[in-house]
Amino acid sequence: MSKVQMEMLSERGLIETGKNIEIEYKVLADEEKLAQTFDAEHFEVELERTESTDAYLEYDSEEGEFVIVSSWQGDVIDADNLRAVVEDTMNKSFESGLFQKSITVKIDVNSYQTVKVTENSEEINDRLEQLNQSLANYQTTSIVYTFGSVTEVLDSDTICSWLEITDDGVELDEALIWTFIDELASAYNTKYNTRYFKTTAGDTVTVSNNEYGYRIDKDAEFEQLCEDLESGTTIEREPVYSESGLTREGTDDLAGSYIEVSLDKQHLWLYKDYSLVVETDIVSGKSSEEERETLQGAFSIAYKASPYTLSSEYYGYETEVNYWMPFANGQGLHDATWRSSFGGNLYETYGSHGCINLPLTAAETIYNTITAGYPIIIYMRE
Repeated sequence: MSKVQMEMLSERGLIETGKNIEIEYKVLADEEKLAQTFDAEHFEVELERTESTDAYLEYDSEEGEFVIVSSWQGDVIDADNLRAVVEDTMNKSFESGLFQKSITVKIDVNSYQTVKVTENSEEINDRLEQLNQSLANYQTTSIVYTFGSVTEVLDSDTICSWLEITDDGVELDEALIWTFIDELASAYNTKYNTRYFKTTAGDTVTVSNNEYGYRIDKDAEFEQLCEDLESGTTIEREPVYSESGLTREGTDDLAGSYIEVSLDKQHLWLYKDYSLVVETDIVSGKSSEEERETLQGAFSIAYKASPYTLSSEYYGYETEVNYWMPFANGQGLHDATWRSSFGGNLYETYGSHGCINLPLTAAETIYNTITAGYPIIIYMRE
């Protein structure tokens, strides 16, 4: 506006001379040209730039623990970051003057690829503590398996040999754990395995129908073991059994307490803690009728009852006994006061319906000595 025009407007009272006037304005950038300015080709230099790297975890085999590898601030330009720096500088410059000959932009760390995770990050330090604690727990855990007074020790060296350590964490090799459990079960399972029983006479009989003993529940043991391995302590316990007997001493699941019945000798022995409590002649199932023969094998006494009424619709009888101790398929030990003699060959023609008949005093002693679960071995020599 010319001086003359200014004077005319002043005379008309439209403006006041000698007064500063603030005029609002907006600076618009050419987005296309601005974007082209920040193409990567504009930042190429002869010197090789290094990229920024986040802090990360690494396993130090010499120290035997996880460590934090520090972050690194590189000098590779980040176009978005640089553009933000440029725009911020320009905006601040425009506050003091719109048209300047040049604007100086300071290229600093804010213009480069930024580090997102530093060694001071709470998350990475928490992860470091967690991994090293987990590692320490495995290194100080041991499991003592008890089989009576016999023990099997799973030591920390073996446990550590199961570890798969990577920079991402610590894991257990499940295949090795399963191998260990399989070996433990193979060594200490007794139920359903062929039993080789040493008789009172001193010979050994083979018992194939072995319904007594211990069996490790492999799936449950796996779950329990994985939990125990992280405890960082020494744990003493039995394996997790799916089926168990009365007592055991290592692989011996009778441990000196059992009932032995010889069908060919028609005789019974009761042992308690390796001592003979009572022995007696018996009458077993009638051998001339297959369906009345006494079962052979290893079993456990299911329960005790005194008195008890024995009955059978099939055979048509109902008899009360003083002491009843069943072991399998409705067969059991009981007194037979109606008999005047026991032993010999009576079982061949005057045998029971499968039960083992006992003199009253012997039945009473057996009843008062044993508990439910007591093992009984019944065999017939060839």
